[in-house]
Amino acid sequence: MSRITKFARKDVGRARNSYRQSMPSRAWRSAPLAVTFATVLVLAPALAACGPGIPNPFPKTKTVTATATPTTSTTSQQDAIEAWWETTRVAAQELGDAMDKMGTAADREDPTTLGITCQEAHDAVEKFREHQPSPDPQLTAQLEKALSDYDAAARICTTAMENGNLDDLKQAGALICEGNTYMNNAVDILRRDRGESPDKSSDTPGRQGCTSPSDGSSSPTASTQASDPDQDSEQRLRQLASSDRPFVQANLADWWIPQISSKSSTEPWTVDPEDGLTYYPLRILREHQQLRQKYPAVRLLWAGDWSTFSEPNFWITVVGITFPERAGALGWCKSQGLDEDHCTATQLHN
Repeated sequence: MSRITKFARKDVGRARNSYRQSMPSRAWRSAPLAVTFATVLVLAPALAACGPGIPNPFPKTKTVTATATPTTSTTSQQDAIEAWWETTRVAAQELGDAMDKMGTAADREDPTTLGITCQEAHDAVEKFREHQPSPDPQLTAQLEKALSDYDAAARICTTAMENGNLDDLKQAGALICEGNTYMNNAVDILRRDRGESPDKSSDTPGRQGCTSPSDGSSSPTASTQASDPDQDSEQRLRQLASSDRPFVQANLADWWIPQISSKSSTEPWTVDPEDGLTYYPLRILREHQQLRQKYPAVRLLWAGDWSTFSEPNFWITVVGITFPERAGALGWCKSQGLDEDHCTATQLHN
């Protein structure tokens, strides 16, 4: 859920550091059967939108094809990658198997098995992380983003099985889809480092794009990105803020308005302590798009454009409803069921 960082309430401070929360043990056992079947029916189409399971095209043996492109990796780097991959292969396969089991349980509408596989997926992520970092920082970065998404999805799935929250199951499916995007990039980097041709075929799982069941929008994927999908998301965020600025200047400046999100645009990324999610540009864009659909006249701001904010490198989401007094904006927050950590009042000044 969107959370307001401290600086947005005029306190100077950076985004919170990441922390990790252990998954509830065997939480699936306490979920009412009727509710858990409903949650499974929500998760299944969400997973289907991403393709089956996670991308798992890591080769079992090194095979340099006749059409392999010239590698930029040095011999010593290739040797280091080969040694790393030899020790990581089993953990990668177990992660792929765990995520596939998760999708299969959702397809079969089996809430009991789904609860178990959510926990198994979390454990598989932990095992894979024991092999981080890789010898290639670029590979490590993409893997860590994928693992972060998969871990969050597994944890949210487990909690959803406990409380029967359908929205949480949709979020888990979206996170798996985002994780697939990063994992596809990691696969291409690994192949490059091993002297192989990247597989850009359209039938590779996860390359068809991430379609959100709630809004039908597509997220940047490896099929449209030459490198990190966050680069495309960052560009899209800048375009949104630029196109929204005339409206904000003409209609919202100097009025009190509700602010419902603020996310750091640079490292250290904003981490929501409630759900443990790290907000990279791709996730910031997705959240903003969801807020844009949920609330009226939502607009995106670049904090650096407004003297109101003490930290310039933040993306700010506001609701375009104006009030002459601060209390009015806070009253709107309360009417929407949003506490002070998820909605505050702000007054924009140039």
